[in-house]
Amino acid sequence: MSASPVCVLGMHRSGTSMFAGLLHECGFQLGRSADIMPASPDNPVGYWENRRFVEINDSILKVLGGTWNEPPLPSSDWTTRADLDPLRSQAQALADSFKLDLNWAWKDPRTCLTLPFWKEILPGSKYIVCIRHPLEVGQSFAARKFSQMQREKSLELWKQYYTAMMPNLEPGSFMVTHYVSYFYDAERELQRVFRFLGGDPPLDMAEAARTVRTDLWHGFGLDHKNEYFEVPDDVQAIYDDLCSRAGEVFHDQQADMEFQETLRGRALEKAIGRIATLEQLYTERSRENEELSKYVSDLRGNVSLASRVTAGIKRRIRLRRNG
Repeated sequence: MSASPVCVLGMHRSGTSMFAGLLHECGFQLGRSADIMPASPDNPVGYWENRRFVEINDSILKVLGGTWNEPPLPSSDWTTRADLDPLRSQAQALADSFKLDLNWAWKDPRTCLTLPFWKEILPGSKYIVCIRHPLEVGQSFAARKFSQMQREKSLELWKQYYTAMMPNLEPGSFMVTHYVSYFYDAERELQRVFRFLGGDPPLDMAEAARTVRTDLWHGFGLDHKNEYFEVPDDVQAIYDDLCSRAGEVFHDQQADMEFQETLRGRALEKAIGRIATLEQLYTERSRENEELSKYVSDLRGNVSLASRVTAGIKRRIRLRRNG
C-alpha cells in the first residue's frame, strides 16, 4: 500500500465519507477514535472525518473571509499570509502525529478549498477525487438539514469546489473515482484505487467492498448524458471531464443496460414515492386548512357577537346618561 499520505477530496455529499470508511476498512489510519466525528442520522455509517483537520480548515476559511458554503476568493498567494502562521503550526503538529503510521489518510471536503495550504504541509500526498452527479448532490442536501439550499446554489457550490481543487492537482498525483462505481462493482473499483496508490493491495479488500451499504444510496443514479436533467453548461463540462477520468468500472456501468434499467427503476420508484408523500402532505394541509377556516369562521362569529354586545352596552350607557 501507499507510504504517502492519502487525501480524500470531493464536494460534500459526493461519497467522500463512504470512501474514507473503505480506506479505514482496508487498514488506513484516520486518527484517534476520539478525533473522528461520530455517525449521525445524515451519515449513519459515519463521516470518517478527523475533527482536527475540519477545525483547521474552518479556521483557514474564516481567515480568508469565507465558510464551507460561501467559499472565499483569496489572492493567488494567500498561503503566505502571516495570520495563517498559527494554523500552519497546528497543521504541522497534526501531520506529525501520523509519522508512525505507514498508511494514513484524511478526509474533509473543505480541503478542496484549502488544498494549497495542505500541499505545503504534506508534500508528496496522493489524492483521491470523489465525484457524484451534481444534481444528486443537490438532492442529498435537500433531503437533509440544508433543505433550504436552492438547486442553483448547490450547483454553484459544486462548481466552486472542483474549480478550486483541480488546478492545484498535478498529473500523476491524483485519481478520480465515481460514487456510482461502488454500487456497481465496489471490489473492482477498490482494486483500481490501490493500483494507483501502489504497493501490495490489502488482503481484506474484498471484505471491505462488502461493507458498501447499497440501501443507503438515496440518489436517482443520474447518468451524466441524461437529457431529462438540465445542468448549467459550465457545471456539465466540469462533470463530463471528471467522468472521463473515472475509470473502467464507471464506464462499464454506463454500458450495462441491465444496470441502467435498474437505476431508472429506482428513479421511478423514488418519484412515485415522492408524489405519494406530496399527496399525503397536500391532504394533511387541506385538512389543516379546513380546520383553520372553521376556526377563523368561529372567531369572526365571536368577534361579531362581541361587537353586538359592545354596541348594546354603549346604547344602554347612553340611555342612562340621557335619562
